[in-house]
Amino acid sequence: MIVLSNPQAVAAISWPAIRCFVSERMTLMAEDGHYDPDEQGFFLLIEPGDRAETVQADTGFVWCGNLQQHFFE
Repeated sequence: MIVLSNPQAVAAISWPAIRCFVSERMTLMAEDGHYDPDEQGFFLLIEPGDRAETVQADTGFVWCGNLQQHFFE
């Protein structure tokens, strides 16, 4: 999991298409050319091998609990 809270953090993304996508979104979200994660939020890049439980423990955010419930009802 990579936490992307500023445009400089985008350099940590190894996949060019994802790096470009996140960079473009941060640029579009930036007000007056300044990206503020407290105002615009931050991105989480979930990587292969990351487990839902680990992401939840690290972030405090349940990101797929309802999704799993929806698909397995």
